[in-house]
Amino acid sequence: MKINKFLSNQDEEFLRECFIELESFRENGILIEGEIRKLNNQFFNGNPTTLFTIGELVYREIAKRHFG
Repeated sequence: MKINKFLSNQDEEFLRECFIELESFRENGILIEGEIRKLNNQFFNGNPTTLFTIGELVYREIAKRHFG
């Protein structure tokens, strides 16, 4: 399963948690051991360069649900 499909199957609470983690990461530069790190490990083998890509995919899924 691709990450886009995975995110589309998650509930609002999961996406909310991801959003909170991403905002915290962007504010203080520290990514907690949470859902975003799990997604990175699951879909990108822990590659740190993909963290911003994951963020964009999460934000896109949230936007699609609210505006799409």
